Amino acid sequence: MSERLTLILGLGQPGQGDAACGLQVAETLKASALATDPSVVIMTHIGDGEALLHLLRTFERVILIGGMMPFRKEPDYHGGKIVELCDWQINLPLAMDWASPARGLSITNALALAYSTGAWPDRLMVYGITGEQWWPGAPLSDEVQAILPEISQRITATVSAWLGHP
Repeated sequence: MSERLTLILGLGQPGQGDAACGLQVAETLKASALATDPSVVIMTHIGDGEALLHLLRTFERVILIGGMMPFRKEPDYHGGKIVELCDWQINLPLAMDWASPARGLSITNALALAYSTGAWPDRLMVYGITGEQWWPGAPLSDEVQAILPEISQRITATVSAWLGHP
């Protein structure tokens, strides 16, 4: 295991609207007090499943943040909703998938492979953010932009609890 045991990983695609929300959260957290803890690594990641699989094997505790889009939009679907999943829930079938386009191994498949091969970290949390705008050049939607501070607060609270900080 790495000397730095906790990874916060913002997933996404820069310049693709709500698909960039995980990157934005990670950049915000890099400027927070959480980033000063030597046992915490905060990174951004463009959604390569093979690299994600390596990171899941390397760290004991992992938080993933990123935009999620529905396979099919339900009538009550809206952007700016937080989909929070812990260890055992992550491999459950969801009606959504990561907004990061797959290059090679997808994020969903990397998580399934990590689980099935024992490369699962001791703790894993996912903070997915439902979005509205996914096309190149789009800005973050107002709904997603509004929820980002809450996501940062939740992640800070989760990591603080994991590390035994008040």
